[in-house]
Amino acid sequence: MNRFLKDYNYYLRMERAMSQNTVASYCSDIESFLEYYKSDLSLVTAGDIEDYIASKPALSKRSQARLLSSLRSFFKWLVLEGNIKDNPFGTKVLPTWRPDKAMAVENPQQYKEYILKLGSAAGME
Repeated sequence: MNRFLKDYNYYLRMERAMSQNTVASYCSDIESFLEYYKSDLSLVTAGDIEDYIASKPALSKRSQARLLSSLRSFFKWLVLEGNIKDNPFGTKVLPTWRPDKAMAVENPQQYKEYILKLGSAAGME
């Protein structure tokens, strides 16, 4: 098991008091990402995370949401522990999924323009 993953597992269980099933799911998500992204974690970008999620088209929306939550939590922890300087989730707004706010995308180009407008409004051009 990766050293970061082992320490993160401990953090989730002891400091965040997450259930055994949640810890197992989060760690499985992180382990899968670490197998996909074999470079230095300090070099991960928001685009790398988006590419990783896009590489898993069979995941349900709920599983994608958990995967994002797992990765967001992991990178936040890496920054808190001083293992990396920049959190890829802090540099770009990555989507979150809420079943009550889900939006059907009928026109991908329109969606892309919408996301670009959001980034521009937030000063993240």
